Amino acid sequence: MIFATAFVLACLFCVPLIAGRRPSRHAPVDLLAPARVAAVFHLVTIVPYLVLVGFDDTAVKPMVRQNPHVGDLDHAVVWYGFVQALGFVALLAGIRWKPAARVARRVPVIATRFTPARYRAAIVVALGVAAIGFSSFLSQVGGLEYLVTNLERRTAFTAGAGYLLALLNLLFFAIVILIYSMRFRRTPLKWLLTGVLVVGSAAIFSSLGGRKSTILIFVSALFAWHYGVRPIRRIGLRHVAPALALIPYFVLMPVLRSPGGLAHFASHPGELVGEIERNLTVAITDLSYVDHYLFVTSYFSSDNVWRGASYLDLVNAVVPSSVNPAKPPIDDGVYVRTLAEGLRAEPGMAFQELFYSSWPPETLGATYMNFWLPGVIGGMFLLGALYRLAYAYMLRSNLTLFSILIYAHFVVSFHLSNLRIVQAAIYLTLTTAFFGLFFGFGRRAGRSAPVRPRSARMPARAVGGLQRVEVGG
Repeated sequence: MIFATAFVLACLFCVPLIAGRRPSRHAPVDLLAPARVAAVFHLVTIVPYLVLVGFDDTAVKPMVRQNPHVGDLDHAVVWYGFVQALGFVALLAGIRWKPAARVARRVPVIATRFTPARYRAAIVVALGVAAIGFSSFLSQVGGLEYLVTNLERRTAFTAGAGYLLALLNLLFFAIVILIYSMRFRRTPLKWLLTGVLVVGSAAIFSSLGGRKSTILIFVSALFAWHYGVRPIRRIGLRHVAPALALIPYFVLMPVLRSPGGLAHFASHPGELVGEIERNLTVAITDLSYVDHYLFVTSYFSSDNVWRGASYLDLVNAVVPSSVNPAKPPIDDGVYVRTLAEGLRAEPGMAFQELFYSSWPPETLGATYMNFWLPGVIGGMFLLGALYRLAYAYMLRSNLTLFSILIYAHFVVSFHLSNLRIVQAAIYLTLTTAFFGLFFGFGRRAGRSAPVRPRSARMPARAVGGLQRVEVGG
């Protein structure tokens, strides 16, 4: 039953990849169009996990596999597969919703004055502000050494520091600005600086115990190159190589952030290679949120959903924890993890009363535990509509770097969960302010957005997956 669920979902996820019309000179297929990106992310994060579980059900976390609400694992997986399939179809329907593209015409086009003097100043300021933000955070938690030796408590460390850590987004800005500048000129120095920034940023984000931010560095760089420098027409080994290089990183981080993990392997480095080899399946399981979805779709039913109560926590999002010690967690995944631990959890409870770690529910889980199946259908449809809006806005903006980053954030990172909503609000505010400040808040009178080099220009009509976005001027 688990293999059958994996097969059916794999076939469904492949539909946007094979249903697009054949490319032509005037309307090539955009490999990073919304439906295609969504399909690839679903394929990579869901199907391999289910196949692995089909061979060995111990790959499922014990607190999920042995949870009384989950019961029979086969039936729980089949039910989750049905919910996931329903949500994916709703997502594709939202991507095809034409009114979302029309809304993009009303969004102002900004940050069109990308010149060498402006982008160099932007890079210097971005790196400086990010350094200040990270240094301030370290001073609050007791220093870098204390942080990296207690990575298992990273959720507690970062609670209340969201606005400060948001400044680390400027590291992304510095990297993608440097890559986008290669549309004008590519030099060995630019490549060297890009490599140094990528490695340094990955090290900083790794010190916080997370891996998603490191992945986003590579994803943001990919989007900036594809839309800003030279479109990727075919996926080759050079595009896959960075993804393969991330596999050891995915395996290594959970080992080091386990209680006492860093200290142990620092004194016994010879054991690290063997530990990595024994945990290669971590590259599959930790890339997936299926464990979280399995628990949510098993624990909640039409009778015990929260009816939107967890979203009311957003009202307190702007209040610092120092002002309101009883503030509920912004990360609604803390509720999920607490319930999985067998403890009581409900919206509105203070973070101190809950488990200190999180299982992010993302759109599927957040909408299901609040509104059951109707919530999943509506939530995933809305998510797809936002994908299309962001994509249409990027095309209308003539592929400015600002619009590329907005599209990349929505299609890769955004979800209708409390944590992702707050992160998106902070990201949009910071991105708009930063790029508006350095590259202009609007077009100059009588001028349009800069025209891209002919070799790098994307078609006005972009065809990808099941959707075809046509945006007026």
